[in-house]
Amino acid sequence: MMMMMIAIIGLCLLIFAIVFAVFRIRRNKALTIMQNASLEITNQAFKETIAMICVPEFDGKNAKETHKAEMISDIWGKGVMAFEYSLDAPKVKTNELDAIRNKLAEALNEYAERNKLKGLNGLPCFVASDIWTFAGVLHIDISHVINQATVDYLHDITKSEKD
Repeated sequence: MMMMMIAIIGLCLLIFAIVFAVFRIRRNKALTIMQNASLEITNQAFKETIAMICVPEFDGKNAKETHKAEMISDIWGKGVMAFEYSLDAPKVKTNELDAIRNKLAEALNEYAERNKLKGLNGLPCFVASDIWTFAGVLHIDISHVINQATVDYLHDITKSEKD
């Protein structure tokens, strides 16, 4: 009788583990599909809008990406639709970063309006969530605000900038 009880418990645990694994695989696959779609949309928006940005030491028309956009969800958690773009910009000064960020935010909002793209809960569709320069490379994080994880990420970023 005891062996039968242990076998039933073991079988139940095995079934639970299989169901959990299948659920997790399907969830991760759906998340990957969503991230790839978001990356494609954000890439298109970024490529079109960065060309419009011009400040004394940076002309977006001449900006060359040093590598493909990287998802930053590995750092901030699953589901965050935020991507880092790196551009060769050896002459950009720190005091120009706010101007670049503001002009890019405006251009991204106009792009979203033209293409009828909406952000979650009335928020802007795209947010230039971070910008910095290091070793002659301009780094820009663009968030595609389509889910709660990204909204939470933006809230955390805003909160950390105020601290």
